[in-house]
Amino acid sequence: MMLAFAGFGVLLGILGGYVWRYEAIWLLSNFREETTKDKAGLARWAGKWLLAMALLALLTSAGIAFFSPYEGYFVAFFVVTLLLMTIFYLIGGQKYTK
Repeated sequence: MMLAFAGFGVLLGILGGYVWRYEAIWLLSNFREETTKDKAGLARWAGKWLLAMALLALLTSAGIAFFSPYEGYFVAFFVVTLLLMTIFYLIGGQKYTK
């Protein structure tokens, strides 16, 4: 389980860095380039949130590694926090659309 969270965190980090650096908003399924009024702003916004989600996954992985008897609590914390982060990401991203 720890390796799954670590792998997920690394992939999210790579995706976040790529979206932010190269303004690759075409990788974001919930935003379309045709309806985006500030492509650079949206890429920066999405990239930062993806990097924050990657950090959350890596911290969850570390928590599972060091406190394995409490693995279920870490997974529950990860799921709830990731859902809240996704909601804030989607709401905040609307300011970059037409």
